[in-house]
Amino acid sequence: MQNLRRFLALFVVLCVFFPASAWAADPLRMAFVDASVSGGQNAYDLILEYLEASPDIKVKDSDKIWDAADAVGVSRKDFRNGKRRQSSAKEFRQVMKKLDIESIMILDVFSKGRKLQVVVIGPSGEEVADVRRDIKRGRPTKAQARDILKEAFGTLVPKVVAFRDEGGWDAYQDDEPEEVAEVEEEEEVEEEEESDSIKESVIAKRQGEFGLEPGFSVDFGALIGSRSFNMTSEDGFELDHKSPFVGISARLEYTAAVFSEGSSAFGIAVFGGYAPFTTLFDQETEYASDYAQIGAELVFTKAFSPEFMLDVYGGAEAWSITIAKNPFYTGNQYMSGRIGLMANYSAGVITLFGGGGVLPAFGVNNSDSAFGEVDGLTLGFEGKAGLGFNLSESIGVKVGYNFRMISPSHPEPVVVGSPSDPDPISSSDTLHIGTVTIGYSL
Repeated sequence: MQNLRRFLALFVVLCVFFPASAWAADPLRMAFVDASVSGGQNAYDLILEYLEASPDIKVKDSDKIWDAADAVGVSRKDFRNGKRRQSSAKEFRQVMKKLDIESIMILDVFSKGRKLQVVVIGPSGEEVADVRRDIKRGRPTKAQARDILKEAFGTLVPKVVAFRDEGGWDAYQDDEPEEVAEVEEEEEVEEEEESDSIKESVIAKRQGEFGLEPGFSVDFGALIGSRSFNMTSEDGFELDHKSPFVGISARLEYTAAVFSEGSSAFGIAVFGGYAPFTTLFDQETEYASDYAQIGAELVFTKAFSPEFMLDVYGGAEAWSITIAKNPFYTGNQYMSGRIGLMANYSAGVITLFGGGGVLPAFGVNNSDSAFGEVDGLTLGFEGKAGLGFNLSESIGVKVGYNFRMISPSHPEPVVVGSPSDPDPISSSDTLHIGTVTIGYSL
């Protein structure tokens, strides 16, 4: 019953375009091949299942197609490229005649699993259909698969009917016939080659499922932030600095390797931001100020499903609030590590992300060291959340929020108290930063 439902759409199309008696006596003989560089296995398996479920279609082993094509000098690149397919019509006819098939259906999945193309080669060796669909992570829906086949066979079947009416391959002759090498009907694959083929198939399937591929991505846009800083001492000293700022934000990420059969990836990212503003002390003089950040991190990505992925990151960064020379306060500079997690959940063209981590500061400079050294290791914390929206296969927009806080203490400040009677200072530095960026991936 399940198979009946799966090839029902095909059955309707075939019955409309093919005479019932001829169709029952001689099924449409075809090949179906996956020409994708990677990530096409899921789509291939689904469409092949529909084809094999129909008794009116006979699908040739794809390995024999590759062998026959190689024998006449046609490579996988020729299957994928439109101009090469056009110039290889004669060779396609030779392959089909040798294997006694009437069509070659070529699948290609590209753009990181977001685009699917099915090209149909008719008995003439030329394209009779080029069907394309937007898909998600290398996986078309069942409705998409049925729709693709309906469109493809709607064009192919009349061509095959005409081909058979003209005598089929018995009436076929090339102007300059070329000898096609024999394609062995029995499989004689060495154990090592078979193992490699199975491994490549599994990797392609997993990469198509999870959508992890090597490549670059860059995000650039605006940041809007607010800083709140407070220092207090045991004897009553207090200093506050609050400042909004607007600037730019950027991040460049390179996914260098995909492994664990396509479910894990490893990459590196560099990021930064800058925003100028002014600081006003005593409601009199304005001082030029700025927020700056630059950092780098290693990123390990683990995909648990096509929708859910987890990033583990670790790296280092420098960030600061700097104020021009003045008698009050000249800002803070931090050097810190960064270790954390980021979860990503995709729902169609929308991606939700959120996470956080720790910022162990190994360098803190408060107002040109006027408040002395910090007391031991200072741990900062950060939290992130946001929303991404894909405008196209390679362009997207992200709206994000970042919160960070660090609280260094200074047991022996230089400008407060005295060496013999220090007045310890505690501080709290908090940043709220929102970003709106546009990204491009390749």
